[in-house]
Amino acid sequence: FDAHRAASENTSFKQGGAGAVYALPPDQRHLLAQSRKVPPTDDSAKYEWNVMNQAALMTQDAVEAAPIKAKVMAIWDGKRFAPEVTAVASPTGENLVAVILDKTCFYAEQGGQIGDVGRLVDLSSQAEFEVVDSQKSGDFILHIGSMSKGTLREGTELVPAVDYVRRFKLAQHHTGTHLLNFALREVLIRKLRSGGKASANGDKREDTNGIRICESCLNEKELEDGEDIQQKGSLVEVKRLRFDYAGEKPLENEDIIAVENVVKDCIAQARPVHYKEVPLEQAMKIPGLRAVFGEVYPDPVRVVSVGEDIESLVALADSSQPETPFASIELCGGTHLHNASQLSDFCILSEESVAKGVRRVVAAAGDAAFEARKELEELEEAFRSLASAPRELAALEKEVAKARGLLDGAGPLPLVGKRSLVKQLEQAQKALLELQKARSKELVKEAKKLGEELGTEHKTKPFLVLNLPQLLGDGKALDAASQTLHQAAPDLPFLLVTASAATGTAAIAFVPAACSQLHAASWLTACVGLLGGKGGGKGERAVGAAKEGAADKVDAAVAEATAFAEKKYGA
Repeated sequence: FDAHRAASENTSFKQGGAGAVYALPPDQRHLLAQSRKVPPTDDSAKYEWNVMNQAALMTQDAVEAAPIKAKVMAIWDGKRFAPEVTAVASPTGENLVAVILDKTCFYAEQGGQIGDVGRLVDLSSQAEFEVVDSQKSGDFILHIGSMSKGTLREGTELVPAVDYVRRFKLAQHHTGTHLLNFALREVLIRKLRSGGKASANGDKREDTNGIRICESCLNEKELEDGEDIQQKGSLVEVKRLRFDYAGEKPLENEDIIAVENVVKDCIAQARPVHYKEVPLEQAMKIPGLRAVFGEVYPDPVRVVSVGEDIESLVALADSSQPETPFASIELCGGTHLHNASQLSDFCILSEESVAKGVRRVVAAAGDAAFEARKELEELEEAFRSLASAPRELAALEKEVAKARGLLDGAGPLPLVGKRSLVKQLEQAQKALLELQKARSKELVKEAKKLGEELGTEHKTKPFLVLNLPQLLGDGKALDAASQTLHQAAPDLPFLLVTASAATGTAAIAFVPAACSQLHAASWLTACVGLLGGKGGGKGERAVGAAKEGAADKVDAAVAEATAFAEKKYGA
């Protein structure tokens, strides 16, 4: 099987292309390691960065901040190893290559966290390689990108300069993912056990070693079948995080608020983030540890805890009666903050079902959460005019259209607040629908009378084409007018149109069977086709509609329908 898979991978990489630089085929990895004696990339320096000070990250020189210097070991262009790479005038995706170093401080995509970006800088020649992604391929880290200046060669000594401002945002969302995992489990299982009431905090106390113990928190050994909230996947990005977990029921507003409050409490309490490599067997015994089912972990494994130091947790695991600490504890190799307070803010943006028994939560931390809250506040202010709009048709139509446009065009919003806005809009739309029904009922009455009058007035003409703006684009009213017109003038071919900018255009054509000059469907199409609409029908009657309802364009369509009929009659 392995041989077949390797052969398949090699075949796919022979085709080359931009995508081929994102991984090394097995035979090329073997060539690097065995024939060219290139050692595995040492990426231990990925954890060496000034995570404590976001403001400093904004102003520091990325090259000066780099913790290491490195050497170019190989350059992979997707088809072969090249001795050098040179900047081109107009770089495209086809110019991407992967640079392999002996060591790096770049974090390659893994564990749900996307890879670092930045620059590789040769200080002697000032050549620069722009890194747009970092990927792990076997034992090697691929720095994927293109030359922005100069030439880079095998053997070049350079500085790997990570974009640490971007890294900080990723760290916010990775630590935020851990806290979300912890909070979801605490809130949802406690809700299950308490008969359906969400709660943000369990009863906590400190043990003799100062570790915060949650007395109502969840001891792994006490969990019953169906109670555990297992992680099913995650994605850590710059502006959001995504977390999938085992669950059937959607999150209610009280659940979301409770989960957010658990995370916000950790932020407010400035809970420290600890990480340390621990023997795998020892790590798996830590009470409250979260690990992904089916994942293969290295030994030793890196433990990340938000709230309690690793040594105390290991000691707690070795005690005769270990209790569950009130802390987020996971096995993780990602880059994290040093303190939960560095998240600054946190909010849930969406939640949905993505598969049977799997739900997905999307959330934001830091600046992304702040921006989402700010936009929500602006929308809430704008929605005040919707709430205060008079229950009069024209005014409410205007406010509903405005509110719908604002909501449709909005960026990510805190979910509880967005649900509130959606509910307000739905209530306004319901009120508008009632007003529209009442108006439609009145319009139908007026339309019946109008159709009768038109039939009496125009019954002797060869044909009739009319725009009836007084029917306000109402299709039912237009249908009523067409019926009474036909009753008053059964031999008159006619085409009626009504339109409004808000609702679009409705059209009806009628051609008696005895009329050989016109065909109802063709006549109608000549009219609504000019408006980008469609229509059709069989025999004597055809109906159509268009989203376009601007007065000048409707007038042009009516003129086109008139010209169509005149041509058929030879006028």
